[in-house]
Amino acid sequence: MFNHTHYVPILRWKRGERIALENLRAQHRRKMTPLLEVVPKDFAPNREGIPRAPNRVLAQKADEVRTCWGRDPFFLDLQLLQPPLAGAKQAHPLVVFGEEARARQLRLVPVTGLTRSPTYQSAVASLVKTDNQGACIRVTPKDIQCATFPRDLQRLLSDLRIEPTQVDLLVDYGVIDNSSPAIERECPFDS
Repeated sequence: MFNHTHYVPILRWKRGERIALENLRAQHRRKMTPLLEVVPKDFAPNREGIPRAPNRVLAQKADEVRTCWGRDPFFLDLQLLQPPLAGAKQAHPLVVFGEEARARQLRLVPVTGLTRSPTYQSAVASLVKTDNQGACIRVTPKDIQCATFPRDLQRLLSDLRIEPTQVDLLVDYGVIDNSSPAIERECPFDS
């Protein structure tokens, strides 16, 4: 939990991002919390065509976080992964990553949003309960413009069994180019 001056870079967890985080000065680290996204490409077969074990990939990613970011809090969003991952144990990838993070004494804060699957929300709730690090709720301007936004947000907090004081709310504008973003008044929750 922090104020509006804290920086949250959204990083696809690739080599360049890892090197950049690893080389940050301590004074800059204190003013930011990275939001890391693991990409599906990391689970593709290797150059020899041998499938990668999903649990091993997640363990490797946890090792990379420890090496490049250390034990400072970080947000983790696995929305780009579509479980079940072939060859993964039954647990959701977020739960598996949580286990790996816990074994390395990492301070993982799970990220979710208003339209994530019940399985994803359950995984977030599990980490919130087990690790007591809170959660990050990632919303878009479109989400906020919905008339049902307050109710939807309260429902999510209830589903996660978490208090508002344990949540970081992140408004993600996505990719912004030089033109003004056109935000439509559509709501994915209106039925």
